[in-house]
Amino acid sequence: DYPVVHYLRRPLYFEVELLYSRDPQAELFLENCWATYSADRTSFPKWDVVVDSCENSADDYLTIFHPVSSSATVLFPSHLKRFEVKMFSFTSGQDALKGQIYFHCGVVICDSNRPSDSL
Repeated sequence: DYPVVHYLRRPLYFEVELLYSRDPQAELFLENCWATYSADRTSFPKWDVVVDSCENSADDYLTIFHPVSSSATVLFPSHLKRFEVKMFSFTSGQDALKGQIYFHCGVVICDSNRPSDSL
């Protein structure tokens, strides 16, 4: 159920999936993922958790990427990315802002036969 209530520094787990594709050559890449204090993905304050497909090196609590392997529920591991972020709070001066935090991701889908040609 949403919203999820979580304590600071506890891990939040995310999964981003390419749906409705049966193309085994398609591969999903997390380009950038970030959190905002409102549902508007362009709003501020904003905190980057994934930058250019890597963890945000400016973050003391780095994003952790989890491997995905084939299973009965995962036919194409290349269509799925899993990661975790430690729960945090936005601040204003010395005060923690209370309220919801929204996570957003921008993805790139590539042909694994030609990884330099993104769609």
